[in-house]
Amino acid sequence: MRSLRDFILNFLHHSGHYVFGSILISKIAGFVSSVVIIHLLSENDFGMVSIVNSLSLVFIALNGLGSHQILLRYGCISSMKKDQEALSGYVFWRGLLFEVFLMAVFLLTSIFYLRQYDHVFVLFVFFAMRLLGIYCFNHALGYLRVCGKNRQFSRVNNLVNIGGLVMMLLLSYFFGLYGYLASIALAPFFSVFWLNGIDRSRLFSDFPFPRTEMWRYGFLSALTGVLSDLLFSLDILLMGFYMNEAGVATYRTALLIPSNITFLALVFTQSDFPQIAKNYRNAVFLKNYIFNFYKIFIPLSLLIFLGSYFLKDFILHLFFGNKYAGLGLPFMIGILGFCISMVTRNLYGNMASAVGKMSYNTIGAVVSIALLMISSAFLVPRYQVAGMAWSMTIALTGGGVLMTLLFYSYCRKLQNQA
Repeated sequence: MRSLRDFILNFLHHSGHYVFGSILISKIAGFVSSVVIIHLLSENDFGMVSIVNSLSLVFIALNGLGSHQILLRYGCISSMKKDQEALSGYVFWRGLLFEVFLMAVFLLTSIFYLRQYDHVFVLFVFFAMRLLGIYCFNHALGYLRVCGKNRQFSRVNNLVNIGGLVMMLLLSYFFGLYGYLASIALAPFFSVFWLNGIDRSRLFSDFPFPRTEMWRYGFLSALTGVLSDLLFSLDILLMGFYMNEAGVATYRTALLIPSNITFLALVFTQSDFPQIAKNYRNAVFLKNYIFNFYKIFIPLSLLIFLGSYFLKDFILHLFFGNKYAGLGLPFMIGILGFCISMVTRNLYGNMASAVGKMSYNTIGAVVSIALLMISSAFLVPRYQVAGMAWSMTIALTGGGVLMTLLFYSYCRKLQNQA
């Protein structure tokens, strides 16, 4: 896979474009549902939903303590169908025990909101059901990808996301808040028809992977997910601490578009996850993959940056109107930071996960959070919104460069062992 042509043909040969398309559709469906629900729910209902949803995101990151990540990573490096099925059954049932515990903890957190919000426990119950549904959904998708059934993966993913969006629109329109809650709780369960290889007897099956090593990988996956979510909420919290609500709104608006461009790199590398995992000891494959990835995404990043620079005023006016017309500088700083993130943090984060070096992602996330906190203390009081944009760029770049160095050290070790 030395040439770009072979790189793209290999991507298409393994039906990577189906995975790419379905993940892209899920991103669009999520964006549309977020926008539409603002208009379908009352302000109070939307506020309560936002609070419970924000808390549930932490538990979604911890989903099954990374059981589906274990299935995807170790299932891909297994060449035996029986081992893949044994692994699938084991991590499903063991992960389900962890998930039930997490659901109980999630419901207990409602105690802190009962006095302040009426009927908030009902929201927690629906979101707890959603956590279980997402657990089943993630496992079904992971198993299909392990088996190389990318077309079927795309069908299931599209069914849950498009079907869930349609159901949410209809039920929310006719039944308001409870219609919305029912739709988001039920939609992930569409995937249960594709749950295969989860015979409970497989909980005690043997497979050629150390259980301690697997769950360490799974725990680090879950922990890294929480830290990543923290990174992209900490900037908002810090803006609120150093400035005010208006500053927070201005900052969020300035970085709304820049923070979403990374989905291009994420979707591409996630589509190739099984291929990277299967070649986790092949230094030549890994370096060729990086080289060909750069052939696509370095020019694309430059194109995005230059296009944003010349069209920033038009883009900001088109999406946000005259109210936010003066956000050109923080907007461009954000574009710079997230373009760098695409070719460092996003690329090497996914590759580290695929080769089993999840600790690289954990280290990178911790360093990024530390850089954000330190740099914002100096830059935000002086440069305000632009200062926080620079702080986020420094955090993304610092963490991304560190992850790049760690991954190249892994490749060097593979070469020395060859």
